Amino acid sequence: MKVLIIHQYFKIPTDGGGIRSYYLAKGLVSQGHEVSVLTAHNEKEYCCKKLEGIEVHYLPVFYSNELSTLRRIHAYGLFALKVLFLAGQFKHFDLCYTISTPLSVGLPALWIKKIHNIPYFFEVGDLWPEAPIQMGIIKNKWLQRVLYAFERRIYRESKKVIALSPSIENYIRGRVPTVDIETVPNMSDLEFFYPREKPPSASPRQFTIGYFGTVGLANRLEYLLDLQVACLAKGLDVRILIVGGGARFEPVRKKAEALKLRNISFHPHSGKERIQELMAFVDAVYISFQRRPVLEMGSPNKFFDGLAAGKIIILNFKGWLKEVVERSECGIYIHPKKPESDIGALRTLIEDETLAAQYKKNARCLAQQEFSRNRLVMDLVHLIEEVEESSYSLAAV
Repeated sequence: MKVLIIHQYFKIPTDGGGIRSYYLAKGLVSQGHEVSVLTAHNEKEYCCKKLEGIEVHYLPVFYSNELSTLRRIHAYGLFALKVLFLAGQFKHFDLCYTISTPLSVGLPALWIKKIHNIPYFFEVGDLWPEAPIQMGIIKNKWLQRVLYAFERRIYRESKKVIALSPSIENYIRGRVPTVDIETVPNMSDLEFFYPREKPPSASPRQFTIGYFGTVGLANRLEYLLDLQVACLAKGLDVRILIVGGGARFEPVRKKAEALKLRNISFHPHSGKERIQELMAFVDAVYISFQRRPVLEMGSPNKFFDGLAAGKIIILNFKGWLKEVVERSECGIYIHPKKPESDIGALRTLIEDETLAAQYKKNARCLAQQEFSRNRLVMDLVHLIEEVEESSYSLAAV
């Protein structure tokens, strides 16, 4: 079976960032399927590389989290157009697996289906245009209606929609009740991330909270600074480790300096090996989002990495992940704007080492039981293989 994956942010482990699409591509190759990937890179020229049996086409489309909204839109549109120009090379493929965001990747998926009669899966990890609309980025009512209509068409035309959370599945069913949809959440890499002892250079008794990932508008990492202020006011010895990059990285760092916060350090965006090393220093992983209902539906990579590493999870938002964490007793919720109201739960974990150790053990168990990368990748592979099986059945009729 020949599968084309369209993902503007396709990464391999040494790149850092989310590598779900890399795992999927490797899983398909391991089962004997031919896989090509269309993605973007910040170089000036197109290139094609063979990586572990995966044919990766890198299109020259510059993108950075620091770009303005207009320049991001330009990058999204340019990538979609460049994919359209290359689409003819893959007209004999059996399936197109398209990964959003951005929503604009649905345009080449629709084109490939119409012109080359290739069905597509559409994977949804963040809801567009709902997220930028709720965040106040897209305010024009006419444009909102156009984008909502485009979104519905993408769902209706897809062979199957893959939702990364139950909340996203429910939202999409509300938009298009007849859609064929499956929930396959993000994944914990149990071989790469695993429980480790703190390095000798770390203070074994100092409780450390780590944030790993994008520091952008949607993440509102100022909430973590507010938590540090509340900890200091309550006499809690807490260290903060922030590892990432994005449009808000420098403003957050400067605010920490202005607040004269001690025991807080900032590290730039790193590859996965470096994240693995730094993860060993922390007791808890902080997951942060701006207070918008749509952002509570997501499936952030840092959450699943934290589980695999056996870290306590600290959330500042409600939704399906909060329910999972509380049910599994592997983390706590701390109100983003009133952290002092929930500081008692954090104090308990800091002072009760036995309880903290149990929460860490529960986190790892949750990753093993519900979010194992190996199992979830094969779930996706089997869903894709069903397309080939159905084609054979129709041909035999």
